[in-house]
Amino acid sequence: MANKADTPSMGELKLRMLAQENTGSQKEGSVQPQSNVKSATNKVLNIQNGRMDIDINLIDPNPYQPRKEFDDDALKALSESISICGVIQPIIVRVSRRGRYELIAGERRLRACKLLEKNKISAVIHEVDDLLMSIMALAENLDRTDLSDFETGISLASIQDHFKNKTELAEYFKRTKKDIDRLLAFNSFPKWLKDELNDKPRLISKTISQQLKTYLESSDYDDEKHRVYVIKALKSMEEGALTQALLVDNVKRQIRDEANKKVSTENNVKRSYKYDGKNIGSFTYDARNLSIKLNSSLINNNLADEIFELINNKLKKELKNI
Repeated sequence: MANKADTPSMGELKLRMLAQENTGSQKEGSVQPQSNVKSATNKVLNIQNGRMDIDINLIDPNPYQPRKEFDDDALKALSESISICGVIQPIIVRVSRRGRYELIAGERRLRACKLLEKNKISAVIHEVDDLLMSIMALAENLDRTDLSDFETGISLASIQDHFKNKTELAEYFKRTKKDIDRLLAFNSFPKWLKDELNDKPRLISKTISQQLKTYLESSDYDDEKHRVYVIKALKSMEEGALTQALLVDNVKRQIRDEANKKVSTENNVKRSYKYDGKNIGSFTYDARNLSIKLNSSLINNNLADEIFELINNKLKKELKNI
C-alpha cells in the first residue's frame, strides 16, 4: 500500500494549476500573485498527462526550497513504499540549462529514490519563472505541518515584494496578518543568527520572533558586544535549560550581571595590614561591602573598643553630611 506522503497534497495540486496556467504565457518577473496566480488555484489539472522518466543525475535541487531539514525516518519509510509501489505521483521539474532540470515539487520523492539508488524518476515538465517557482515551493511545503516557522518566514520574505501588501500575502497563504508579521520577523534577524537557524531551524519559533526582533533592533542591544550572550542563551535552550519565553530576559540578565561584575571589579580595593613584614589583617572594599579583618591574637578588648568607636564616630560624622 502506498505511503500517504507519496500521494499529492492539496497544496501540490494547486501549484500544478499555477504552473499549467502560466506555461508559456508569462515572462520572468511578470507573474502577479494577486490576479493570475490566485485565480489559477481554482482550476484542476490532470497531472498524469505528459509524464516522463528523467535521469535523476540530471535533476538539480530547487533553489527556492524553504525546507532546511528532512526527516530521515520519514524518507526511509517513503523509500520503502516507493520500492513496493513505485512513484505514484510524478515530481515536477523545469528545464534549466545544458539539458539539465530544476526540481519544482517533490523533493522528498526524489530523495527517497536516491536512497533506493534508482537511476530515473517519473516527472512532469513545466515552464515557470523564478517568482512562480518560489511561490510553488512554499505552497507545497506549507501544506505539510513539519515546516519550521523560520523556514516559512524566510520564504515568505523572499516573495513578499510581489504582493500588494502583507494583508494580501496573508490572504493568499491563508494566514492571519499577525501570523505573517511574526513569520517575517525572522528575516530581520542578524545574518549570524539566520545562519545559526539555517542549521537549527526549529530553535526559535514565531511565538518569540517579534519580541526578539524588537530587542535586537533596540538601542539597548549592541550586536558586536552582546552577541555572545544571545549565543549562550540559545545554547541553554538547546540543552533544555531555558525556555523560548525567557530568551530575551535571559540575555538582558546576562548583560546586566556582566555590567555589575565589571563595576564591582573596577571599584574593588584590597589592602593588607602588616607588622614586622608579616600579614596581621586585611582591608577589603567593593561595591557591596567594606570588611576589616585582624588577627585576634594581636587584639585585646580595649583596642577592639577603640577601633569600633573610631569607625562608629567617623560614620556618624559622614552620614550627617549626606
